[in-house]
Amino acid sequence: MYVDSVPELPGCHTQAKTHDKLNRRIKEVIELYLEVKPKA
Repeated sequence: MYVDSVPELPGCHTQAKTHDKLNRRIKEVIELYLEVKPKA
């Protein structure tokens, strides 16, 4: 199992069984974070 996170974005982390899937998932997590992040 591989795990990835984005330290600059609190709560942005994911896991997957392959690097390819991990890369896709972390991109999705970042996009979702930026979608729901409150505007300052």
